[in-house]
Amino acid sequence: KDGEEIEEAQAADILYEVGSGLLIEGIDEHLTGAKADDTIDFTGPLPDGFGDRAGEEVAYTIKVHEIKERILPDLDDEWVDENTEFDTVEELNAALAVQLADAKLRSVSREYSEKAMSTLRDQIDIEIPEGLVRSEMDRHLHDFLHRLEEAELSLEDYFEASGITQDVFLADLRSQAELSLRNRLVLDAVIENEDLTVTPEDLSNTLQALAAQSDDPAGYIRAFQQSGQELALASDILRNRALDAILSQANPVDEDGNAIDLSLKVNEVEAEVLDDPAEESEEE
Repeated sequence: KDGEEIEEAQAADILYEVGSGLLIEGIDEHLTGAKADDTIDFTGPLPDGFGDRAGEEVAYTIKVHEIKERILPDLDDEWVDENTEFDTVEELNAALAVQLADAKLRSVSREYSEKAMSTLRDQIDIEIPEGLVRSEMDRHLHDFLHRLEEAELSLEDYFEASGITQDVFLADLRSQAELSLRNRLVLDAVIENEDLTVTPEDLSNTLQALAAQSDDPAGYIRAFQQSGQELALASDILRNRALDAILSQANPVDEDGNAIDLSLKVNEVEAEVLDDPAEESEEE
């Protein structure tokens, strides 16, 4: 930017699929038709993940080393029958159409929810205490490190693989923490204004539904009860209801102003978690 290299935005030997819409905004249109050894120059914003610098207009230079083509098998009834749960291409296409429509609706619904939240969030004129920001950063960092640990990766592995520096990582962590806190302020205000509450039955039903999706429902409930996370679960339920209250007062429309339906069809989970056999043995 302005003739100065942005070191944390540099990367080498990346395999990129043209048309994926990832990495850099607008990169696909510049790479389409490129040949090996081409050098491509264009301007665009820094993507998310660069903290406070995200969105800054910068000049990119991309060196194309090699072009590869994805070779796919012929899509016919024989291939579909051998490799999928369907018998024909027509059946597969029909199922994929339903799945893609559902995925698109969920994506648009999430975008709409964020737009509604950001509209309210932008009206908050308050300076969040540094101690709260630091505490929220610690929480986000703890969750991120836990995900890395599950993938058997270290933070150093992540920095090396992503090319992101520690300074950029911390700036993004702060940005996420501040966003999370401002969202919480909005939702907590709605909870108070709408006098939203959570009953013991609400907690039980939500816990039962969560447990029913695990491999060990009884163990899931036992671990939850031992962790003392009832208050956190109640807060999640309340904030979800607050978001529902916000969305119920907003009206989604298309680009022509026509009302559209963004309601999602969610399959209800009906399940009853039986008593833990381990606990029964202990009582005996």
